[in-house]
Amino acid sequence: MRSLTLRNPAGDLSPLHREFDDLLSRFFGQDNEWLPGVSAGRWVPPMESFLREGELVVRLDVPGIDRESLDISVEGDRLTVKGERRNNNENTENGRTYREVMYGQFERTVALPWEIDPEQVKAQCKDGILEITLKAPEKGSPKKIQVMH
Repeated sequence: MRSLTLRNPAGDLSPLHREFDDLLSRFFGQDNEWLPGVSAGRWVPPMESFLREGELVVRLDVPGIDRESLDISVEGDRLTVKGERRNNNENTENGRTYREVMYGQFERTVALPWEIDPEQVKAQCKDGILEITLKAPEKGSPKKIQVMH
């Protein structure tokens, strides 16, 4: 009886294809490491931002992350969110695991359209969505600038 072996489709490629594949591997890394969270365990939660009633709202999808493990900081015009999704459910049956969910640490820094007063930042996490509200600066009256000759 023959034993089963994994087939490597790259072995069927022409030398030119192999060279191109090697070039991409050198540039992006081995085993799809250039894709966030695919093989290296890195991931970045998706984010959206919008204006609501004079405030900038930033939302991140962070399901499975405890509020206590989230670290939110503001420095000047930069908002940084750090956290970690831990794998607490190690259920391996016969040594086999199938996983599409990424675990590990993340850090996300966003350039904001204006400097933020850290005292005016509010954050809440509900149903796996972290919502950060940043107060927009007060609008002053427009200042007319005179052009010099």
